Amino acid sequence: MRTAWREPDTSIQTELQQRPIQVQGLVDVRRIDAAIHAISRNLVHVAVSTMLHFLAWAIGAVETWLGLWLMGYPSTFPRLSP
Repeated sequence: MRTAWREPDTSIQTELQQRPIQVQGLVDVRRIDAAIHAISRNLVHVAVSTMLHFLAWAIGAVETWLGLWLMGYPSTFPRLSP
């Protein structure tokens, strides 16, 4: 049996919107959200961070290749064409 749709109680909605959102009583989620928005507003910092992350990933790949090569297990990229 289906029940008819009814509008939510606005007094409860208002009260919930005014309270700080808590996760297990430890963290104010709005502060985290504001920090994420503040970081993402500065596109130069995001771009530099992305480039540094990619550079660190590439250095890790080279480090792995060099370690294998020094141990006598040279690895190469597989040929993509026949």
